[in-house]
Amino acid sequence: LAGADHDPDWWGSLYEALDPLAVGAEALEELGALPVPRTDGRLHRGVRGLSTLDLPAAAGVRLDWLPVADPHALRPLLSRLGLRRVTLEEVLTDPALRQLLEDGDDEVHEELADAVLTLLGAAEDTPPVPPWLGLLRVPAGDGRVYPVDELLLPGSPLREVLYDDEELHTVAEAVVDAYGVQALRRAGAGWAFTAVSEHLPTAPEHDLDRQGQWWDAMGTPPETLHAVRDLDLVDPARWPQALTMLADDPDPAVDLADPDGYTGWWLRRFAVVDGLALRNHRHPEDDRWAGLFPALNHPAADRLRALVAGTGPDDGADARAWLAALADPQREIAAGVAARAHGALVAAYRQGRFGLDEVDPPAAVRTLSGDVAEVTAATVVIDAPWWVPVVSPRDAVLAGPLPEPESAARLAALADLPLASQVLSAQVVSAGRPADPDSAQVLALLAAAGWEAAGPVLVHDELVVAVFDDREAAAGRSDRHERRHRVSRWVDEAGALHLQSSVR
Repeated sequence: LAGADHDPDWWGSLYEALDPLAVGAEALEELGALPVPRTDGRLHRGVRGLSTLDLPAAAGVRLDWLPVADPHALRPLLSRLGLRRVTLEEVLTDPALRQLLEDGDDEVHEELADAVLTLLGAAEDTPPVPPWLGLLRVPAGDGRVYPVDELLLPGSPLREVLYDDEELHTVAEAVVDAYGVQALRRAGAGWAFTAVSEHLPTAPEHDLDRQGQWWDAMGTPPETLHAVRDLDLVDPARWPQALTMLADDPDPAVDLADPDGYTGWWLRRFAVVDGLALRNHRHPEDDRWAGLFPALNHPAADRLRALVAGTGPDDGADARAWLAALADPQREIAAGVAARAHGALVAAYRQGRFGLDEVDPPAAVRTLSGDVAEVTAATVVIDAPWWVPVVSPRDAVLAGPLPEPESAARLAALADLPLASQVLSAQVVSAGRPADPDSAQVLALLAAAGWEAAGPVLVHDELVVAVFDDREAAAGRSDRHERRHRVSRWVDEAGALHLQSSVR
């Protein structure tokens, strides 16, 4: 039988005749060397190394990179002998196909294009395809052949958002007529934006703009890569239209809900609307950063929510943008928003998103007054609540809505400013009475202030502190200026809590 010359149907009839005789392991072993016709016209000895494609709609497609049994010869006996069934994904990701795409001449690519595009057109759902499948060369409208992922389909809306001087060619009409738009899009031809997907990627080798930078920022490789290609080819003036295209794209691989995925990461940093990166806009309903960042004026703002300003800056470049926005006197930023933004900067710094060497100390800061003030000798970061009423609001900088030492110290390092406790000292100059922390009076005062007593408690009819600027003494001045303030509570250097008994 090894030299027999028969059509696949004849072989199928032979397998049907032999099937009843193949009883038991010994009989199957004896039939294991039966010749099997392949789609490329050759005979294959036995089923070892031979496959059958699990895609009936593409039966008979010749696969030059993978030995496939001719579908006309398929019979149950071949499955019993161990004929392997392969999925379309396995066929399209086979290393032998990649080798042919990389090394083959135009004639080889012509044969490969017929097979690959037929397979892609026959698939009911879009199969996962490797990024290198875009190397497949197909004819363009100018008569030359190009990698399919460098071509646009005729009438592509993508053309309308790319640079005008970008040299792009379109797929030949005859190729579109032969295989259809869907098959060509699946292969990588441009219509709308094209997405690349890969399960368990091992390296940033998908020909994506700044992919290496994103990969390094991730720390660990993603389990699955979904990424939109060619974002860097969009004309900056056309990003509003491009964002609409992306938001309306039904492809689940065009994921705009994940700010850390490649697509979201890239768009947040490099997609520009009204002169600002997306991450330096805010969602119209998000008032956390009102005044700090403009609301994103876009019809798809809800679907782009994950791409605008979130809980804080992403990296050093973003931190610089936040600091610049805070110091911009043209922006009307409420004091609470500024304090919240300072807290977000501190949190990002604490999480390691950027380092001190990536930002410069600002020449002006947003203070408790809500105004932008040039940094002067009087400017301090408030590191405990009791300093708030004794420092001028124009000189006080908050590291968050509630002053606390650790955040204040980090903001002071970022802004190169002193802490209030480092340059100011205070003495309680009014007379206080020791009080039981568990008494009803003290408990009421503590509850009203939202504090707990960690040490002795003294109650004053009128609590007055004298505040001194220690920098005056350091400068050799003997006439230190004393400023007295009436306050509702104070913690002295010994840790004693002073409370005013009533507010008049």
